[in-house]
Amino acid sequence: AKKLSYDPFFDHRIGDNLIFRNQTAEAEKLFLSLDLKNDVYANLRLAYFSIQKNDFDAASIFVQSALEIDYLDYSARMIDGVLRLIHGDYELAIQSFRVAAEERQGSASLYVNMAVAYIFLKQRSKAFITIKRAVALEPLNENAVMLFADLAFAEERNEDSLSSLKHFLEFEQKSPAIWARLARALLYLGQTDEAIAALKRHGSLEDSSAVWNNLGVAYIEQHNYQKAYGALSHALLMEENNRGRDYLLAARNICQLLAIKNNFQDLLKFSSVILRESDQNIIKNDPDLSDIVAFNLHSLWKLGKKIEFVALSESIIYEDNVSPRLKAWVVSGLITHYTSIDDGNSVAVTLSEQFAYILNELGKQDTYRKEQLINNIAYVYAEAGRLHDSERYINYLSLKIHKDPYPTATLGLLNFRKGNLERGQQLYSEAITLALNQHEKNRIRQKLNLELARISIHQNQDIKKTNRLLDKVINENQGSAELVLLAKRLKRHSGFS
Repeated sequence: AKKLSYDPFFDHRIGDNLIFRNQTAEAEKLFLSLDLKNDVYANLRLAYFSIQKNDFDAASIFVQSALEIDYLDYSARMIDGVLRLIHGDYELAIQSFRVAAEERQGSASLYVNMAVAYIFLKQRSKAFITIKRAVALEPLNENAVMLFADLAFAEERNEDSLSSLKHFLEFEQKSPAIWARLARALLYLGQTDEAIAALKRHGSLEDSSAVWNNLGVAYIEQHNYQKAYGALSHALLMEENNRGRDYLLAARNICQLLAIKNNFQDLLKFSSVILRESDQNIIKNDPDLSDIVAFNLHSLWKLGKKIEFVALSESIIYEDNVSPRLKAWVVSGLITHYTSIDDGNSVAVTLSEQFAYILNELGKQDTYRKEQLINNIAYVYAEAGRLHDSERYINYLSLKIHKDPYPTATLGLLNFRKGNLERGQQLYSEAITLALNQHEKNRIRQKLNLELARISIHQNQDIKKTNRLLDKVINENQGSAELVLLAKRLKRHSGFS
């Protein structure tokens, strides 16, 4: 048939047959012998051979030849888009994918690749819309469903991916990657029991430290601390010889568990060993692993080792290659420390001015630490009498007022400093009600009574009333030792003792 026809169709079939029989050298020789100025298919096959050899420049030349023959060819546009992705030409890749989509709109792979290009361009909202379309076209396309779940997680829209993950698992129950993503979505949506069940299904398919680590996190959320410790210890043991990121992630979560249980002696000992035996530069630079350093500092603070806390904190904030997440936590801690000691406000103000830039480096996943740092900066400016600066920062947290105890208390302090005494006291009382545990309630109550005592002294009010307020600060159970010291100093300086 080939001898009787000039149509390259038969050459194409012979070449494909050679590829099927793994005779790629002969197939490549055949396609090279064809009329490459007029044969789209031959050019694309040669591009395919070049990609197999990781010769992407040669592949691009063959694809461009195919596009010169047929500008709208779907396959040529798809391969061109992929090659442009590889070369980092993301906008041109999207352009090629769009042309391909006009020719064939029902391809999930096309939209998966387009979503990847949007991710590299940091246009996550467009990537999310695009990958959602891919899943709608092919709900059993594993790559599409996985990327959809990952983007939903990054955008804190886990509920959007839940139905797609469950639908996929109705038909294909042996995908560890899908079970892992379902468990993650369920966990972040607060459906802990279902997340644990999904992790167990994941573990039945793949016994890895990642599964045990995630089980430990889920058990922490379930407040089943004994099982959490068992799972995390097993994850740590599985990575004992490797001691890579999975090992350190398990260590990080054990630190969290010890902190939750207020076991600060063991937390200090464990975190110190991990930091001593690991590469601290890697830990400090990683947004997740750097929490090990934060937990280590937290244990120092809780155990009253303030000199060690300050020394380590001040060394970290001036280091290079420290994750913004860790640096924000350390700066917040130092501000808290200096605002709680005599003559510390000037240092706290300097820290606030010097490190406010960190706020611009924190991502959506670090919202809590960003808000914590903003609140502490607003607080120190209020303490220093820089009321305009304090108000500017507390305005960033306007949606947290009446919902979160600390911004509410900081606004109360700002009102006290402005002379709005009734409003300030009202906000402090509200913050006490909002506080989640007794220690927080006691600490905010101490601060309220300390401020009322200062106002009483400033206004030359009844000495007995002032003394009573200071005694309330000093005698508060499970409160802040730093506020107790400030109250005692205030008594001495005011001649009350």
